[in-house]
Amino acid sequence: MAYGIHCQSYSYLPDPLYHYRIHRNSITGTEKNSPRPLDIIDINLLTAEEIRRYDRLAQYLPQLENIFNRHLTSALLKSGAEHYGEARRKMAGYLQIPGISKQFKENISALAEAEIPLSVIIAVYNTAPWLACCLDSLLAQSTDLFEIICINDGSTDGTVDMAEACCRGDNRFRLITQANGGVSAARNRGMAEARAPFVAFLDQDDMLHPQALEILYRMICRDGADVSAFKIRFVPDNFAGDPAPERFDAEEVVRDAVFSRAPTADFFRDRKGGPIYIWNKLYRREAIAGVTFPPGVQPAEDTVFTMKMLLTVKNMVSTDARLLYYRENDASVSKQGITEKYVRSHALAAEEMERFFADLTNADESLRRHLAFYLTRFIFKSLVSQPLRKIFGPDRRQRVEAARDYAAALYRSGALKPELLGRKKALACRLYFGRHDRLAKFLV
Repeated sequence: MAYGIHCQSYSYLPDPLYHYRIHRNSITGTEKNSPRPLDIIDINLLTAEEIRRYDRLAQYLPQLENIFNRHLTSALLKSGAEHYGEARRKMAGYLQIPGISKQFKENISALAEAEIPLSVIIAVYNTAPWLACCLDSLLAQSTDLFEIICINDGSTDGTVDMAEACCRGDNRFRLITQANGGVSAARNRGMAEARAPFVAFLDQDDMLHPQALEILYRMICRDGADVSAFKIRFVPDNFAGDPAPERFDAEEVVRDAVFSRAPTADFFRDRKGGPIYIWNKLYRREAIAGVTFPPGVQPAEDTVFTMKMLLTVKNMVSTDARLLYYRENDASVSKQGITEKYVRSHALAAEEMERFFADLTNADESLRRHLAFYLTRFIFKSLVSQPLRKIFGPDRRQRVEAARDYAAALYRSGALKPELLGRKKALACRLYFGRHDRLAKFLV
């Protein structure tokens, strides 16, 4: 470092003229001999203080903050629960360095103050066959700096016993039991109980890749983002876990992650909108304060939450790495058909989104057009198209009539705008509300 400070110029040759041997006893060659996480925090602190002393280098200190941030986040995760408290105390030293940006200080302060960085919320209800795989995937994570909050939503099978057996003796695990109130109420309870500044949701029948939480956390800390996200991998219903999961280079994944200051615009890059998954993300709890799941809504509760979240947060960072195993089961609409619960829940979800969109004060005309189209398409698909095509059984006529009543209320309120869907679907709506079901079915 001293040479770099005092020399006036240097020449660079791109060809390798020096060969560095990595052997089993070298620091580079083995993690065993690499600096301790606590030492890494100290080394980076000394480096930052030393840089600040030299006028020629001090101006570049803000540009080096991403490097420091990456090193510190990694060191914090690797410190483990045993040394986490000491690591937090050491992090506070960075707040005293003159020239450090406000954003960097805020990020370091958040890391240093958090008693535990991550909370994983799982709403569980009568899912004993799959819960063990889900919890095992959490216990196999590459970091142990997280808590598991299981909200038992009034299960009547062996779910509670299974959860306790999987996490027995692990003080990171909390099981909270409440009367059955639905998945929205359970997740809202989980967010209220969470102690960490970052929260993630995991479905009771899904599994995480062993590096998922580490990568999500390092990504969200890299730029001080509100949300970090990854891709998912679809697996069959009988999937019991990957015996040899792909090993990701965490440094590379985090480095290549894409940062966006316009998450809503990215969602509407396709006019129809993007994925509405909630369980492939890590959220800064402070950034989504006030964003909750709509009570009594299931399914479509994830759609409402995601839309509110996108319109609330300021930025997002994402990677194409597939770090969640999503279990596809046979209880799909295409196989089981439409139920009254499905129709009612989607109607409630549409009403919730209509109210939220109407209250937006900072939305420009382009965004409002996107939101109007998205809401109209959501209503048409779930309350017009799906009922016409997927309501089966001898009482089909009565159930279609009930679905029409829900859709008609949204049509009268202006939430459903058939003119946005094109002539064919607009005609289908006119026929549907005119009770010409057979004709409408040909057009949906």
